[in-house]
This record gives sequence, C-alpha cells and structure tokens, in this order.
Amino acid sequence: MNSFTKKFLIAIVHCLTFLILSISTFSHAEGPDKTLATISTTLGNIKLELFTNKAPTTVTNFIEHAESGFYEGVIFHRVIPSFMIQSGGFDSSLVKKSTKSPIKNEANPFV
Repeated sequence: MNSFTKKFLIAIVHCLTFLILSISTFSHAEGPDKTLATISTTLGNIKLELFTNKAPTTVTNFIEHAESGFYEGVIFHRVIPSFMIQSGGFDSSLVKKSTKSPIKNEANPFV
C-alpha cells in the first residue's frame, strides 16, 4: 500500500471516528430474564438486548470488555448499511487492539 493510500484511509477513519461512531460509554441493566446494554456514540445511543440464556460466555465476555474500558476510543471499522456494524478491533489510528484469549463460539445452539 503506497503512502498516499495509507494516509487517505487513515483520514477517512479519523473522520468517521470523530463525526460518526466513536463509542464513549457503556452501561447495562439486568432484568429477570434479559440483559440490556447501551452503547453511547457521537451520533447517539445504540440499545442492545444481550441473550444471556443463549450465549452466556459471549455476554459475559462483552460486559467484561466494556466495564474495563476496552471499547473506549474504538472505531466502527466495518459499516454495511441496513445490515451490520463492526467495532472493537481497532483504535482511531487503525492499530489493532489486544484482546483476551478467544472464547467458545456460541452462535450455533446445536453444538
């Protein structure tokens, strides 16, 4: 990747970070059978329902990362309108963040 392309990509990421989607806070509240989380961004809040009963390890891992401040200053590095957003892996300089050991994939309930 040439120097211009790299600088251009970094500029785009910085713009997205400051203008659109920089996570600043996290909070969660638990009810009798649901866990709720709020991700605060520069464009407003994203409210989540975490399925503790279906993916307990994944939910615990997410909450531990959030409460430790891991998600502060990260960018949304993949945004596909009307489909998904992905964050948590990179800071605003596109430096990959270090994580804990991988956890079990709980996406398939039959495994």
